[in-house]
Amino acid sequence: MAYTIYRSTDAGAPTLSGNTASLIPLLDAILVNGYGSKPAAGWTKPFSDTNKAVYRNAANAIARSYFRVVDTAANFVAKVRGYDTMSDIDTGTGPFPTPGDISGDGLSIPKSNAVNSTVRAWIAAADERTLVLFVQHDGTDWEMCYLGDGIPDNPYNTNFSILAARSADSAWASSFTMFTEAPTGVTTTRGPYIKGTYGLTIAKLCRLFSGPNVSGAHYSLYAMAHIGGNLAMPNDNSIYLYQPPLAFHDGTAYWLRQGLYRFVYVPVHLPAAFSHGDTFNGVGALSGKSFEIIKTVLTHDGRTGPKVVGAVALVTSNPD
Repeated sequence: MAYTIYRSTDAGAPTLSGNTASLIPLLDAILVNGYGSKPAAGWTKPFSDTNKAVYRNAANAIARSYFRVVDTAANFVAKVRGYDTMSDIDTGTGPFPTPGDISGDGLSIPKSNAVNSTVRAWIAAADERTLVLFVQHDGTDWEMCYLGDGIPDNPYNTNFSILAARSADSAWASSFTMFTEAPTGVTTTRGPYIKGTYGLTIAKLCRLFSGPNVSGAHYSLYAMAHIGGNLAMPNDNSIYLYQPPLAFHDGTAYWLRQGLYRFVYVPVHLPAAFSHGDTFNGVGALSGKSFEIIKTVLTHDGRTGPKVVGAVALVTSNPD
């Protein structure tokens, strides 16, 4: 299926709010059914029940994971957990994160900052393999979640599947999201989870962090105080982007890189250089791609404060 950008401002787009079960109709519309003039991304929905749904990416995905979404409580978040296999709406094998990592029904996808009917803006990018969803959960700041294929460093890694969302409903102290960096010694960074490491004799399910390569081959720590970099815009007004590396700690000393996200890049410039909705075209290695800035995006730097902000460059055409 074609790569598509979906928006809450589209004709016929489903609405999202803090009310119970508002996320599942949105995911149905994006992934399975389509809406208005927007085609479905090409996922299937193999299991469903009242306020529960399981989604699976298409046969050409690197890893055909199952993602179980639960939106039953009167809560401003929905819950999600990935599985290797599922036989019904509540039964699966190979969960990521495991119940030992995150209890209950898994990670939290924020729909709003309150349990009410206030409509929240959202933007999604999806194809048959991957979904990235941005939600303006409080009317100002955007949060991200990610389901499906990443880009593995090793082409023989055929089980590289990512799930990234909040690790807690609203506790920023533990709410690491897609662009978290982690302080020295922390081996339990929460938020993004991966299944399918390749050629490594460690646990199958590993936590990820991501940050720019500022101190060596292991993409080390304390990278930035926000998403992106500290560079002012160059005199020629060029925009420089990077794809955040995904890695995990081996339990001893090293952060081992595994791959990249699809669809999203990070500017190396100060967030103040951009406004939400800015657009530009790629050149050089990024020729043929177009980008749109999503701002302000929330994340957590793992050490210096409850939350930090930045700009993300979403690919709007020619994603791979």
